[in-house]
Amino acid sequence: MSVTLDDKVIGNNLKTLRGSMSQEELASKMRDSGFKWSKATVWSVEQGQRPLRLTEARAVLICLGQTSLFAMNKLLSVSTLAAISMFQESINADVDEILEILDRILDERINLAFKADEAIKSDEGLPGAIEMSVAEALRRSIPENIFKEYLTHELYESRKEKFEKDFYDKFDPSTMTKAIYEQTVQEAEKDVPEDKVLHGLFLDALSDNERLEDLADPANYHRVKETGKDNDGVDS
Repeated sequence: MSVTLDDKVIGNNLKTLRGSMSQEELASKMRDSGFKWSKATVWSVEQGQRPLRLTEARAVLICLGQTSLFAMNKLLSVSTLAAISMFQESINADVDEILEILDRILDERINLAFKADEAIKSDEGLPGAIEMSVAEALRRSIPENIFKEYLTHELYESRKEKFEKDFYDKFDPSTMTKAIYEQTVQEAEKDVPEDKVLHGLFLDALSDNERLEDLADPANYHRVKETGKDNDGVDS
């Protein structure tokens, strides 16, 4: 990554924001945050000899106690095009990371459901409390619920009740979520031994938010198990 005039501007901004904190202290705080920084790293950034990555910028501001909404602007007061490029690159990288995490969660959900159903079908069975905790983990990790949990937190913080209502009235990815998991299970079935079947209490409910909510609820758990599908995925 080549050094530009903007790197020198950012370096000067960092030095100003650092104030009386020593370079060694800042480096130590950055190491505690998971970055391999030394006193020499701080010096290089402040001299404009080493570019400051956006992920580092976020962490360094926290280390400096700069947590206001406009703290990043104080540090990255560079040319408009440079700022646009930096944030665009960071957003794309973050989205890619989220997609990778969601992909991993998809696999983990199927594995969890498979193992839970396998335990249910075994002679030992699975305690009801564990079945309910499995249902809650699967319910919470449905993609739309992950996003709703995040959004609910953000809306609660900002108290934008009208936007919250309008959003939930329009946002309905359940059909898409169901299609994704049906396709994923179909692909997975190709690699499953003939004596194994990808159906069961949890595998059949991977994208069924309402069913997982009921299974996770002590008040509804037994009713759902008795009136829903049996452990082999066959209508009872």
